Amino acid sequence: MTSKRIATALCCAALLACGIAEAKRLKIKNVPVDLFQGIDPFGNLDGGAYPGFVKISINLNNGNAAITGRANVPNLSGERAVFVDLDVVGFFTFVHDRYVVKRNGRAVYHGRYKDVII
Repeated sequence: MTSKRIATALCCAALLACGIAEAKRLKIKNVPVDLFQGIDPFGNLDGGAYPGFVKISINLNNGNAAITGRANVPNLSGERAVFVDLDVVGFFTFVHDRYVVKRNGRAVYHGRYKDVII
């Protein structure tokens, strides 16, 4: 799943949510994406696109969003790798993100964005 598909899904969800005046937060769980990257033998991102699942939470009052995700990716370095503020998703107004890949290849992503809903 590409970034465009995630953006389209978020926009569609936002339009659906606009009809619900009482809602304050929209949560979309288990969205399959191919955005996770593995780790090469030197501890750098390998540029791959491995499948995983994300949860998207949008605050309908202020337009802020939080994206969290998990996947299993190859970690050829055998060491824990942490990457901060990469702007992995690449759309909306980026605030902060953190991508961690453990020794066993378990990858966790946490990102915050603003101005998701205009």
